[in-house]
Amino acid sequence: MAIRPGSYPPGARGGFTAGRQLIIRDIIADTEGVVRWGGDDRRPSEGLFYVAVRPGDPRLARVAAKIRSWEETPGRGAGVLVDMTQPSRKRRAARYA
Repeated sequence: MAIRPGSYPPGARGGFTAGRQLIIRDIIADTEGVVRWGGDDRRPSEGLFYVAVRPGDPRLARVAAKIRSWEETPGRGAGVLVDMTQPSRKRRAARYA
């Protein structure tokens, strides 16, 4: 999925502030690397996010189930504020960069 196509030209870096990159990395960590950010590719495309595993990969089903469960779990999912600067969250996010 391309976010704002044309706003982040392929090959260019620096389209996101450090704070926004922190958010991106935290989201990628929540997806356990199943989703990849194009900004980490050899030829960056910072507006691109894509599924980085093949169909049928068990990680895809596991992460999808985890995300679906957030709708039913108080304090989880969209709209919940998290502190992405916590060392444990930053370490987890760094694994997928």
